[in-house]
Amino acid sequence: MLDAGTGTGVLAIGAAKLGAEEVFAFDTDEWSFRNATENVLINHVDQQVEIAEGSSETIPADTLFYVVLANINRNVIIEMLPVLADHLRNGGNLVLSGLLISDKETILEQPALADFRLVESLRENNWIALHFNKNR
Repeated sequence: MLDAGTGTGVLAIGAAKLGAEEVFAFDTDEWSFRNATENVLINHVDQQVEIAEGSSETIPADTLFYVVLANINRNVIIEMLPVLADHLRNGGNLVLSGLLISDKETILEQPALADFRLVESLRENNWIALHFNKNR
């Protein structure tokens, strides 16, 4: 699993606790990197979870993931979307959150999602999460 913009590492830690054997997570914020690294250790998932400081350039080359999560704002998601899509296995799942309802059409129009099918759109107040499946 890949956790883009991990923040505190909660999604990466949760994935490891739910059985993900390998999780790679990154964040550009130095405090978030340090905090996520500490949280991984506290939760005893350091054998499954690797945290990197930086952006999508930190993703190990030629690595394909079954699940990619990105809980970031719209502009950052749009910027990283081609790289995230390239690192997702065929048949894999992409979940984008941290989005407003007004962001949905802009996200759905992104060329990087041409080979993806929208599986589900979840809404809570003005926030949405979009679940896609990679079809190619």
